[in-house]
Amino acid sequence: GSTIALTIDEAIRYDVGDGVAKDSGEGVSLAGSTNYSVTVHERRTLYALMDFLLNPIVNGILLMLIVAGIYFEFQQPRFGVPLFAGIATAILYFAPLYMDGLAANWEILVFVIGIVLLIAEIFFIPGFGVTGALGIIFIVTSLTLSLVANDFFDFTFSGTHNLLYALLRITSIMIITIVVSVYLGKRFFKSKMS
Repeated sequence: GSTIALTIDEAIRYDVGDGVAKDSGEGVSLAGSTNYSVTVHERRTLYALMDFLLNPIVNGILLMLIVAGIYFEFQQPRFGVPLFAGIATAILYFAPLYMDGLAANWEILVFVIGIVLLIAEIFFIPGFGVTGALGIIFIVTSLTLSLVANDFFDFTFSGTHNLLYALLRITSIMIITIVVSVYLGKRFFKSKMS
């Protein structure tokens, strides 16, 4: 009635295993099967692209570009390159997470609501107030929850420690990006190119 873990030698000694196989063909012959076929699945380009985009470094860079796009749109309010770059980067951020089963529809919807609230703050509501703060909260929440396996805030499978790690990751990347953007933004907006 209890679970035990056995090494290979112990499994063979206690007749739980039939032997050790070096490959699938030897494993099938140890099992006594003679009529079988082997199907080899080739890795598709889409999965390689997903793995690339899910790489923590690439994922962090995408987060930085999202935050930088939003920040620069706040600095120079207009429907321009920063906002569209941020939205395009958000698609690259969420698509592999969605396909991998981490990001849910409602998490992406929360992100979109956050962007809409920020756009409303930039273009329709003067100053920085509740709308902008709610937009930022929605964006941070969606970016964080999309990194953690959850079922509407049920973190049974991932644990709250993974949620805290994701939140720390998102907030630290946002803070670093904003600090760098402020420094580079001041220099850029004073340049002749700007």
